[in-house]
Amino acid sequence: MYPVEPIRRESWLERLFRLIWEFFRDLFNPLPAVPSPQITDFDPIRGHPGVELVIDGAHFSEERAQNTVTVGGAKALVVDASANCLRVITHKTSLTGPVEVEVGGLTGLGPVDFEALGPPAPDEDGPPIFFEGAGQGIDQGAPSKGTLRVIVALCQANDLAPPNPAAVRNAVVDTFGDVTTFYDQASYGELDVQVDVTNNWRTLDGTIAEMMDGNNLAGSKLGQIIAEAAQQVVDEGIDLNDYVLIAAMVYTNQGIRAWGGGSADNFTYTNAGAGINIDISTDHNLSLIWINETANWGRCAHEVGHCIVDTPGNLSAWENAKVLGEDVYRSDLVDPNAATATSFDMMGSHDTHPLFSAYYMEQLEYYSAVNIRNLQWDRNPFSQSFDVVAHGDAQ
Repeated sequence: MYPVEPIRRESWLERLFRLIWEFFRDLFNPLPAVPSPQITDFDPIRGHPGVELVIDGAHFSEERAQNTVTVGGAKALVVDASANCLRVITHKTSLTGPVEVEVGGLTGLGPVDFEALGPPAPDEDGPPIFFEGAGQGIDQGAPSKGTLRVIVALCQANDLAPPNPAAVRNAVVDTFGDVTTFYDQASYGELDVQVDVTNNWRTLDGTIAEMMDGNNLAGSKLGQIIAEAAQQVVDEGIDLNDYVLIAAMVYTNQGIRAWGGGSADNFTYTNAGAGINIDISTDHNLSLIWINETANWGRCAHEVGHCIVDTPGNLSAWENAKVLGEDVYRSDLVDPNAATATSFDMMGSHDTHPLFSAYYMEQLEYYSAVNIRNLQWDRNPFSQSFDVVAHGDAQ
């Protein structure tokens, strides 16, 4: 056996001196301070609300949720994060103002202010996701399968005419040609959108200022505009009863939001002083769209989508089965503004030209049942892997 060394215990006096030494050591040698986040640059420095912003700097958190970013006074959505770079989506209410990043109670400020722009210009490829159309999504009966006949009526204010009417008409024809292609491909050939365009332009009873309200056609003028559009169709000897949808294509020479999702079987407008008395009836409801000549084909397809509510089959189990809304879905499990499929659905971010999300593809019966996997969501975390297959000519 080996002798066991006795354990030496610290005396009370030694303990006292040790604690005093540690106190003064920490007092004069504090732990290094956590550095504040720094913003060296961000791009772009100006843009529409909803633009993606890339922020370069230092001392950001690599955990997205630990970075709080505000742009022009409104909280932005952080979609990607590293120690030196953040990628965010600015909020739709962002104004001109500072870019700030807050991490752990410490804040960094951008070198310059972000400049918030107004509505998109006519020559831009459509507005960002926060400038969707103003569809109401009420029941009109435009089919999701079979044939959907559309008549586009060209209209202009009495003080604003296209400088080259024939060229603008040709551009409208091409735009709706892309709409036809989109629905043919998105539906795997189930929906044939057939579009006709009037040969001439209807001069509306009013100026462009009277027709507009902000960045859209005035809601108070929609009845007049669609009635005059219907009159133009009739004046060209075209039978409105042959169509399911009528689009009033108004020359505005500026970007607008557009309207879609109304319906009517009677079109009236009277101005005795101008000698106008329109009263046109059809034998069925027509779906209605109000749009303009600079609209990207994605916006046109989006507005047509608002009118596709006569979905086949028994879909009453779907909460929103017969309405294609603006923001395709939001989750009650997390931040509703973060859990959205707008970037992946024509009824959301239309000018980036996505297809329909599976949520609507099933409602429209563009997917065969064997190709659909339904999951029942709840608040319990789970992990599961899926193979995602690109949309092709066939399922």
